[in-house]
Parts: sequence; structure tokens; C-alpha cells
Amino acid sequence: TIAWKLAFAEETDGVITTGIAVDSRHRLFVIESQTHHPPKGYQGPNGDRVKVFEDTDNDGNPDKVSVFAEGLYQGMNLAFSPEGILYMVCSREVFAFPELNDDGVFDEPVSVLT
Repeated sequence: TIAWKLAFAEETDGVITTGIAVDSRHRLFVIESQTHHPPKGYQGPNGDRVKVFEDTDNDGNPDKVSVFAEGLYQGMNLAFSPEGILYMVCSREVFAFPELNDDGVFDEPVSVLT
């Protein structure tokens, strides 16, 4: 919806977004790229992160934003498997992010392709 787009643009202002995916709970997962061709003298974080936008009160606007994963390098895109596992394609590796305890934070990324 338009509200999701506006909230997404506001929360990622000044950061390159390289991938998005939506899970079965209608949460929006977004890669904030800090490492994809940063300009000389860039003062931002040293790694990429995946943020999650949630609409917990079903009003069409994300009211909860959290960091799902961080410290990644050259994240390019995201996708969910039919089983609900999040995959992240980076420039030289693909990671799976099993969420083992349903707390919204990945436990350990698993490299599935290099």
C-alpha cells in the first residue's frame, strides 16, 4: 500500500535499498545496504542490515521497525522459501536465516552457496 511505501521511504532515507521480501505474517523485510559502493569517506555502518517493518495494529501503517540481521556484506536481494526461511543473496554468497525461536531475530546465518 501507499502507507507502506511512505513509511519504508522515511525509515530508509539516505540508505541504498537493494532488496525486499514479505513473509507469511505480512512483515516487510528490507536490506539497508551500507557496503554497496559506499562513497569515499562514508561514515555509516561497516555492514549491511535487514530491517523488518510490521503493522501490529492492522491500520495499514508499519508501527514497529526492528533489525532482523546486521553485519552482512554487499546484500543484493531477499526471498522467502515456501517453508518460511529467509534467504539473502550477497555478491559472493547466499545465506539462509532460520528463525529458530520466533523472536524476530535470526539465530545464526547459514551459508548455502559461495
